[in-house]
Amino acid sequence: MPRFTLELELGNDAMRTRGDVADALELVAVAISDVSRDELFSEEHVGLDFGIRDSNGNKAGTWWVSRS
Repeated sequence: MPRFTLELELGNDAMRTRGDVADALELVAVAISDVSRDELFSEEHVGLDFGIRDSNGNKAGTWWVSRS
């Protein structure tokens, strides 16, 4: 069964408030909604990590799908 994992680094200038976290999560949700279910769980995507950027454009985290 596939597993979705998301990690966010908190504390930099653009990742301090719950609004900052919500904005980052919303961008992830948009990225996921742009991919079909079959594509998201395909061998092509499983194991790849996708960066999460804060409002300043700095990398603030990563999300990925893996096989558990």
